[in-house]
Amino acid sequence: MADLRWWVEPTPFGLLTITSGDLGVQRIGLDGSLPANGIEDCDTEVQDQLQEYFAGERRAFTVPFDLSSVRGPASLVILETLARTVPAGTLITYGELAERAGHPGAARAVGQAMAHNPVPILVPCHRVIGANGVIGGFGWGLEAKRWMLANEGVTWL
Repeated sequence: MADLRWWVEPTPFGLLTITSGDLGVQRIGLDGSLPANGIEDCDTEVQDQLQEYFAGERRAFTVPFDLSSVRGPASLVILETLARTVPAGTLITYGELAERAGHPGAARAVGQAMAHNPVPILVPCHRVIGANGVIGGFGWGLEAKRWMLANEGVTWL
């Protein structure tokens, strides 16, 4: 079993619990739950990059993340495509992301992948919006989504 580390990180919209393993960040949660295993120990590289992001000093992350908990090959491809092709300060619709990931017409599958994204921020599901330009939902709440988008320079929402 991989050595798991976790810590709680303050943000402008609440406390995040970050879990990191041998392959990278495994989970970022705002739900207040703590991992059932692992040790409380901070990964300082991840912490530094997150703090820089929240201070408005970082737009892209270089720390690895681990998507091995993602179920279904389509969801994995969608999340990897999002992380690779949608930089800070840009938005993409569910339908556009589905097409870009090789699943045209699968906007609902994109929505499901976003809802089960284990590492929000690193895989930036907050940059995905509805086709009509509506900000849409976000597991951490719309206030958090709006804050992250504004932090990245998206101000029209």
